[in-house]
Amino acid sequence: MNKKIILSLVLSIVIFGCVSVSAIPLGGHSFYRTDKPVATFFSRDQIPQEYVEIAYLNAETGDGDFVRDEKMIAGLIEKALAIGADAIIIESNDSRSEGGYYGNGIWATSTSKSFKCIAIRYK
Repeated sequence: MNKKIILSLVLSIVIFGCVSVSAIPLGGHSFYRTDKPVATFFSRDQIPQEYVEIAYLNAETGDGDFVRDEKMIAGLIEKALAIGADAIIIESNDSRSEGGYYGNGIWATSTSKSFKCIAIRYK
């Protein structure tokens, strides 16, 4: 019986907390992975130098109740590193409740969460 509980907990940790990040290239630019720190901006006015937009990034999770915003942004930064970006501009974030389910005498709902940003490369 204890093995089932432990297995359930481990599976919950693996399943919950997953963040999916996708990238849509912009303008035909291609760069290589960088190990430089990726800056995070929340407004184009904050960017200290000229840049080109290289990709549109989107991070999503169906486990918004368990995944912190920091993990979502970390996923975006990791994808930005992989495509050679110098920085990301967070454009929006969204959180919404989705449906519900009943199990073991408990009614529960799930929350999806998404962050959208632009990956940039300095000129």
